[in-house]
Amino acid sequence: MTTYIGVRIEDSLADSLTALTKKFERSKNYLVRMAIENFIYEQENDEIDDVDIALAEIALQRMNDPHEQLCTSEDMRDFIRANCRD
Repeated sequence: MTTYIGVRIEDSLADSLTALTKKFERSKNYLVRMAIENFIYEQENDEIDDVDIALAEIALQRMNDPHEQLCTSEDMRDFIRANCRD
């Protein structure tokens, strides 16, 4: 069973949606349904977002701590090459 839902959107958003229908060769209905499904999934699984936010806050605090020793990705690559075997 399906339910019809009508939505009014700005012209610019409708234009973007039309462009995406051509890019992905999908109908507006399909793209809107996928967008709604993704939004609902993200809202229902927001504990993942909370973890991501907490980890980002910890990383930011560490980056701003003048006593914290940080290394670049190049430093890590050099360390791995020097200390790990294939």
